Amino acid sequence: MEFTDVCVEAMDFLLNYAADTVKTNSPEQVRLLLDLSSSSGPMLEQLRKAYMDSDKLGSAKEKGCLLDLTVMMGKCIWLLNRLLVLMQTENEPATDN
Repeated sequence: MEFTDVCVEAMDFLLNYAADTVKTNSPEQVRLLLDLSSSSGPMLEQLRKAYMDSDKLGSAKEKGCLLDLTVMMGKCIWLLNRLLVLMQTENEPATDN
């Protein structure tokens, strides 16, 4: 399986699970997705570095595509995390001071 296929499948899973979470508004699902989306930056950077340093990518064009893919994936995961943080805030009970 190619790296791009893995990235597409991961995003497909996260977005479908997020859509289900928005429908159900389940606190457990929100927490799980928050965990999955909270620290993707370092992981994507490690993947990017591993592939850039390997012999699997030959041309500058291939390396540019990998960089574009991982940057866009990181942005999507960050946006998903922001949505989930807002959902979690919405679901917290109001407190009277």
